[in-house]
Amino acid sequence: MNNFFSFIFYSLIIFTFWISFKKRKIRSVNLFFYHTFLGSIFVLYTLNNPSDTKSLFFDNDFDNCSLILTNPLDESNPIACFTYLLKTYFIDNFGLVCSIFSFIGFLGINIFYNLTCSLRLRNSFDHYLINSLFFIPSISFWSSINYKDSIVILSYAVLAEFIYYISNNKVSKTEILKVVIASILTLIVRPYTFFFLILSITFVLTIYLINQIINERINIKSIISFSIALSLIIPSIAFTSNQLSISTSDTDLNKLNFELIKNRSELSKKNSFESNSYIDKSGLNKTLFILFGPYSFLNIFYFFESLTGFFFLLIAIRIFYFTFFKRIILYRPEILFSISLISLEFIKIQLVIFNFGIIARQRTIIYLLLSLIFFLQSKYNVNSSVYDKEIVKEKT
Repeated sequence: MNNFFSFIFYSLIIFTFWISFKKRKIRSVNLFFYHTFLGSIFVLYTLNNPSDTKSLFFDNDFDNCSLILTNPLDESNPIACFTYLLKTYFIDNFGLVCSIFSFIGFLGINIFYNLTCSLRLRNSFDHYLINSLFFIPSISFWSSINYKDSIVILSYAVLAEFIYYISNNKVSKTEILKVVIASILTLIVRPYTFFFLILSITFVLTIYLINQIINERINIKSIISFSIALSLIIPSIAFTSNQLSISTSDTDLNKLNFELIKNRSELSKKNSFESNSYIDKSGLNKTLFILFGPYSFLNIFYFFESLTGFFFLLIAIRIFYFTFFKRIILYRPEILFSISLISLEFIKIQLVIFNFGIIARQRTIIYLLLSLIFFLQSKYNVNSSVYDKEIVKEKT
């Protein structure tokens, strides 16, 4: 129980520092305490069950730091090194590490939360749906102390917010610095996620550059941005291939070799086969299971995940309604960026993940990005308080 109370104690200290820097919205404060409550449950769960989170703290040594010099983009080593240094030279307490990564996950969720709650919507159903979304237990539970996932969620949130600000001409030097830091952290922690980010940014810039060429309004900044993004694709492919590879002796890691994905998928399936959470599904059945499953009340975990799946089924229905009946099809950069990331994350889960526990954890980012798309469509709905002729022009 010492680690549990330490988590609460250090979380409150971090909260004190957080609110001392800037006045925070009451909704963000409420979300913090709710997120910390779910994080405390995660701590108890982790301490009493086999967990990668626990092993990364208790079962590591200096070798994880020395390996960074020989294999700097290994997805686990940087975090294992950080936890080792923290417990060796600062405070040897699992609760402290958990509180740090719980706060990182909270920051990511809070960015999405503030983006989606920045406007009041007249449609009461959408209003309550978007406000209750971030208080679904699964969202905070899976983003609280999963080291890598917390950092990835924060990175996606920072990039989505940055692109949203760009489209609204609100970019500052601070936002640019946040993007650089988030991108570096993503590259260090999970290289294939960095590849996803580069692909998505390149996709958005390509769409806008083509539009500028068609309208004969080419912007030099767009060309420079596109060139930089394009130049990062090949290095990011090498980083991703290095991470996916099991044996690199006969493999060219400077190109995206689909054999690596196949091998990784087979290994993942083999490792998941003996677990209680093994998913023997494929095709459309697995797609529906990933997005809206597991449709089961087998235990409390399945109950809450089924509740989460049903909730996002409602959001998917609303997105479908906005798109095909209200014809709210927005070619905004943040929506294109979100669609690209959702597609890449979904393909990853569909092809290489066969453990429902991992699926439930990694579909969280899909849900958060879907919520952003849902909010923006609802914002431009005719029932929204911000609807006017200028917005009609922007849609077209």
